[in-house]
Amino acid sequence: MMGATGTLYVSNDAVYLSYQKYQPYYYGQSYSKDRFFKSIMFLLPDAVQTQIKAIDSSNLDESQKWAQISDLLQNTYNKMSESDKNALFDKIQRAVTEYDVNVQQDYRKTIIQKFAINNGTVSYVAKGEVSGYLLNQYSMDAFEKRFRVATTSEYFTSKGATTTNNVYVLDESLNIVGSLEKVAPEESIYSARFMGEKLYLVTYQRIDPFFVIDLSTDTPKVLGALKIPGYSSYLHPYDDTHIIGIGKETKQNQYGGLQPLGVKVALFDVSDVANPVTVDSYTIGGPGTDSEILNDPKALLFDKEKNILSIPVFQQYYGGPIPLEGGMVENSSGATTSGEGGTPAKIMPPRPIPPNNWRGFYVFGVDPVKGFSLKGTVEHYNGTSYDYSYGNSRSFYIDDSLYTVTSGFMKINDLSNIKIELNTIKLEGTGQIIKYLD
Repeated sequence: MMGATGTLYVSNDAVYLSYQKYQPYYYGQSYSKDRFFKSIMFLLPDAVQTQIKAIDSSNLDESQKWAQISDLLQNTYNKMSESDKNALFDKIQRAVTEYDVNVQQDYRKTIIQKFAINNGTVSYVAKGEVSGYLLNQYSMDAFEKRFRVATTSEYFTSKGATTTNNVYVLDESLNIVGSLEKVAPEESIYSARFMGEKLYLVTYQRIDPFFVIDLSTDTPKVLGALKIPGYSSYLHPYDDTHIIGIGKETKQNQYGGLQPLGVKVALFDVSDVANPVTVDSYTIGGPGTDSEILNDPKALLFDKEKNILSIPVFQQYYGGPIPLEGGMVENSSGATTSGEGGTPAKIMPPRPIPPNNWRGFYVFGVDPVKGFSLKGTVEHYNGTSYDYSYGNSRSFYIDDSLYTVTSGFMKINDLSNIKIELNTIKLEGTGQIIKYLD
């Protein structure tokens, strides 16, 4: 079981292992035949169906059977009028699409295995399954006598991929007792957070719908939704009525697609569940800006009492103003301006501009009414070459000091005034950050 496990969730009294359902080894061999006999054959004339059944029950081998059936179908099709051919073709397309979706619904499922924990004794309890796949461990939650799951279902047809999202409520034996399906069609779950009788869900395709879902009964229902540009990859509770979202800002590019921009932190007010609102949002950098929190929430430091939100940030961008002597700046094309009104001073030959990398931490205060206030930044790297040590950033505090750690440095700053650096410790290149267990 552990070899196949994709996502794991642990409560105080149980361990839940989840993994994708596997197709049997014979799935590909029998699929075409099953699809023909279960979805297509019954659309043919009765006389043709009788002949097909006779061929299928004969002593011929499979290749001979299919050769005869193909000839029969070809002859039948050639004798039909053009209008009958088109009508039959449309029926077959619809039937095949429906069959393919139903088969994918059966095999594109998540299996959940439950183990009870009781004073050090582990025992197997139950197995359940839900449609779709999980995003991460935040897509599962145990609350009272229920286990809740949020999934994205993805199906493929001749017209392309179709996605929908689902919320399932399971009992202690992992039987489905309630569900909410087909939430935000053509979107995918980007983040989920269960908080008691509520689920906060973010889906994304072209815009960020932030959903508030009621789980007070076994029948989940959408209470309210908020649509804003960009998306949140991680949701973190601030209090009972406020949620912090961390993700990316986006904009539409010249080709009609969406271009990810900087890292965005947003504060949502969900006190009115039917009408969630954005209290404030703050965007860091532009294209090329990233944060480990988007893939590893353990990189986040948030403490409401200390009023601190620390986010590791990595910025890589090409071009931009490069300082020159005499107060001038050079733009990405190689031309220079005086810096006063942008008056051209002289034209220089274009030269390759290396990427400018910045790595460090953005430190915010959070107020439920006013939103975010930038307390300061802690710089760990600033150069014009690639920083291959990106990853494993962490921040924490001891008393009134903020500690920020990357693969290259540990820095200590004053919590009350982030601009005051108390100490810097350079980490040796032979060392490494040891990750603790999830």
